[in-house]
Amino acid sequence: MKSKIYSIYIILSTILASLALQPLQAQPTFSTPDTIKFLYKDTGFNTLHEYLEVVNLTGDSLNMRWKQHRFRYTSGWTTTLQDPTQWHNPVDGVDSADFVLPDSVSAPFRNKLIIGVDHHGITGKGVAIFTVFEIGHPEDSVRLYFDITVTPKIGLPENTGRDLKIYPNPARGTLYLASQDLSSEAS
Repeated sequence: MKSKIYSIYIILSTILASLALQPLQAQPTFSTPDTIKFLYKDTGFNTLHEYLEVVNLTGDSLNMRWKQHRFRYTSGWTTTLQDPTQWHNPVDGVDSADFVLPDSVSAPFRNKLIIGVDHHGITGKGVAIFTVFEIGHPEDSVRLYFDITVTPKIGLPENTGRDLKIYPNPARGTLYLASQDLSSEAS
């Protein structure tokens, strides 16, 4: 009987202690709706841009830091990063930077990390990885990924206004292409 009462006492004590300690747990101060963005364009675009949002969950501004982990991309590209405070041009070789994340009410649109990629007409792939955290709390960090692909430009100015006709022949399983620039039909 004593052991049952003692067991019930321990269980109730544990439950009450866990409920009492719950308000002492840290509440998140920021969030990121997305953690990865795919930037897929051809060389017909000049500087490519994409952004990831960092949302302030408090009523005050937050002192934040981004830290660059990896930046692997095709040789010859130049990259920039715009945080809510400063434009880093180029961001290549920059280890980290501090910025102020304003509260959502007074500055609702100043919560983005915007990457810019000037590919100089060079095709290739790249990945940029950044860690974002509140200064003083690096353990509460979020990794953000920009996956970048630049493909060759497909449309050429000299081909505008010209016709390309496609003739399917399902009975034979072939497809015929005809164009003013083709000397004969290709199959």
